[in-house]
Amino acid sequence: MSTASVSRPRGFRLPASLRGWDGASRAVLLLVLAVVLVTFADYGVTWDEPRQNRYGELALGYYCSRGADHAVFSYFDLYLYGAAFDLLAALVNTVSPLGVYETRHLLNALVGIAGLAGTWRLARELAGPRVGFLALTLLTATPDWYGHMYNNPKDIPFAAAMTWGTFVLLRLARQLPRPAPGAALGFGALTGLAVATRVVGGLLAVYAAVVLGAWAVGRVRAAGWGPALRQIGGAALPFVPAAMLAWGVVFVFWPWVQQAPIANPLLAVRTFSHFPHNTTFLYAGELVRSTDLPWHYLPGMLLVRMPLPVLVGLALAPLAAWLRWRDRDVPWAGWGLLTLAIVVPLALVIGTGTVLYDGLRHFLFLVPLIVVAAAASLDSLWQRVPWRRVRVGLTTLAVVWLALQVGDFVRVHPNQYILYNPMAGGISGAEGRFELDFWGSSLKETTERLVEEVVAARGEAVLDRPLTVVVCGPFDSVRPYVPETWEVLDARTARSGDLFVALSKVRCRLHGRGKILVRTEEDGAVLSIAGTLD
Repeated sequence: MSTASVSRPRGFRLPASLRGWDGASRAVLLLVLAVVLVTFADYGVTWDEPRQNRYGELALGYYCSRGADHAVFSYFDLYLYGAAFDLLAALVNTVSPLGVYETRHLLNALVGIAGLAGTWRLARELAGPRVGFLALTLLTATPDWYGHMYNNPKDIPFAAAMTWGTFVLLRLARQLPRPAPGAALGFGALTGLAVATRVVGGLLAVYAAVVLGAWAVGRVRAAGWGPALRQIGGAALPFVPAAMLAWGVVFVFWPWVQQAPIANPLLAVRTFSHFPHNTTFLYAGELVRSTDLPWHYLPGMLLVRMPLPVLVGLALAPLAAWLRWRDRDVPWAGWGLLTLAIVVPLALVIGTGTVLYDGLRHFLFLVPLIVVAAAASLDSLWQRVPWRRVRVGLTTLAVVWLALQVGDFVRVHPNQYILYNPMAGGISGAEGRFELDFWGSSLKETTERLVEEVVAARGEAVLDRPLTVVVCGPFDSVRPYVPETWEVLDARTARSGDLFVALSKVRCRLHGRGKILVRTEEDGAVLSIAGTLD
C-alpha cells in the first residue's frame, strides 16, 4: 500500500493570518475586541459624558433642522470643540437597541481599538512587526489608554485620529518626492477628524509642513535650486486636495465653524491656549491650581502614570538613538517625525503654561507616540544584547510584568484608569498625593449598591416611592442608575434629601449628616461613598 494514501492526524495550527508578529498583533486586537464586547456595559458615566451626549444631540438637531436650530451654539462652552464623535454617537443612538450610555461606551471603546491598531501600524512602519506587536501590547496595558477607552468621548477619539494621522504622514514622508494621492487624501481626512474633535489637531498640518520643508531643504542642497524646485512642486501638489478635504471634514463636523470659517477656529485656538478653567487638585501631595501649574506637571504625571517598561524604554532612548546614529541606521523621516510629534506639544505646554488638570487626559494623544518610541528603543537594545540567556531573561521579565498588569486590570475593573505605577506606590501610594477617581467612574457601582441596600432594608415597594438622592460630585453620573421615581439633586443647591452619594475627591458638606451604607474602594483608597441622610 502506498504511504501517500495513509492519512496522518495533524495537530492544531493557527490560521496564517494569526502567525508571526503581525498575526500576534491581530490576535491582541481580537482579544481586546472580545473583552470590550463582554465588559463595555460595566463602565459608569463619567463627569463630562452627559454634557457631551447632549452636545451631540444638539448638533444632530442643528443638522436635522438644516441649520435653523442654534441651541448647539449656546450650550456651555462645548461649541469650542468639534462634534465629530458626539454627533456620530447621537446618530447611532437613534437606531441602537442599547441604552444611550451603553451605546456611547461601546462606540468609544471601538474607537479606542482603532487607536490601538493605529499604534501597531505606526510602530510597525517605523521599526518592523516585532516593535509593532510590542507597542500594541504596551499601549493595551497602559491604564491611561485602556481605562479611558470606554467613556472618554473627547480624548480617546482625538488620540486615535492623531495616531493614525502620524502613521499616514510617516508613509507620505517615505514616499517623497512622489507621495501617493490616496495617502495624502487619507491624511487630510484624519487631520480634519482630529481638528473636528479638538482644534489642536491642527498640529498634524504643522508636522506635515515641517516634514515637507525639511525634505525640500535636503533636495536643494543635493540637487540645486532648479531641479529641486520641480521635485518640490510635484511633492507638494497632493497636499493641496488633502488640505481642502481636511477643511471640508472640519466644516461638516463642527457646526460653530460654519458660522465663521476663519474667525471661529482662531478664537478656539486663542481660548484653549489659556483655557479659563480655574480649579485646584492634588499633585505630588500638594493642592495646585490649574492656572498656575509647576513646569514639571506633565513630565511628572508621565513618570507616575506610564507603565514601567515604557519608562525604561524612554530612559534608554538616548542610548538607542546614539547606537542607531553610530550604525547609520537613522531614517530621518521616521525618527524625526516621531520626535517632533512628542517634543513639540510637551515644549508648548511647559513653555506657555497651558491650563491642565485630570492627570494626562488632555495629552492622551501623546501616549501612543511615547509608547512607540519606548517600544522601539527596548527592541533595538534587546537585539544588541549578545547573550541569549540574558535576552530570554529580559523577555521572561516582560511577560511576568504583563501578567501582573493584567491581574491589576482585572482586580480594579472597571476603574482601570485610577492605576498608578510603582513610582507613585500604586493606588495606595497615590492616595492623598494624586487624583484617583477624578471622573466619577466608581459612581455607577456605588449607586447600584446603594439601591440594593435600600431595597433590602425597605422592600421592593421603595422603588416606586419619590425618594431624593443628593450627590456630591457629578449628579448626572448618578441619575442613570437610580429608579425613575427617585429625584437626583446637586448637593451644592439641595438643602435636604433621603439618600446621598459622594465622590471622594469632592469636598462634601453632607459628611457627618448621615449613615454610610456603601463604600467603593481599591487598595484601601475610598473612591466614593453612599448612604442615608438624617
